Amino acid sequence: MSKEEYLKGEEKEEVLRKIRHYIGFRMYDKEILNNLKTDGVQISERTLRRYKQEIQEKMGSNAAEIFRNQVLGNLDEDICSYEAMQREAWKAYAHARTFNEQIRALSIVRNATSDKIKLLNNIPRNSRHTKIDTKDVLKKTQKEITETVGWFKNQSKPKIHS
Repeated sequence: MSKEEYLKGEEKEEVLRKIRHYIGFRMYDKEILNNLKTDGVQISERTLRRYKQEIQEKMGSNAAEIFRNQVLGNLDEDICSYEAMQREAWKAYAHARTFNEQIRALSIVRNATSDKIKLLNNIPRNSRHTKIDTKDVLKKTQKEITETVGWFKNQSKPKIHS
């Protein structure tokens, strides 16, 4: 019988967090043990099984339930932060003094929209409460960009302040 030190407190919670992460990637036990070993955590297969059982009792019986309980809970915050990023980029665009600043702001809007759509597309369909139509999101964003670019074309060249 091995004389393994039991993890307690914050160390154990950190190892459980890593194991949940690896379960989300659908890793085998040997892969999880190897990754934990490279992270500096040495546990036995028996301890890993015990920790996985503890995770399943708390979070759910399969990876989909663990994903639903762990990841989907933070999804609202992620979507709101992308929307806030888009609003700030549009403000930066409106207050830009040079053409390059406007291009940077538009590229931030485009990247934030793209990332938000990727996030929405990765939600499993059976866990969505409402149907998310990415085509509507794309049309709305395209309309906003077209209106902004049209407004920009109608404006005179920006004054460059030195």
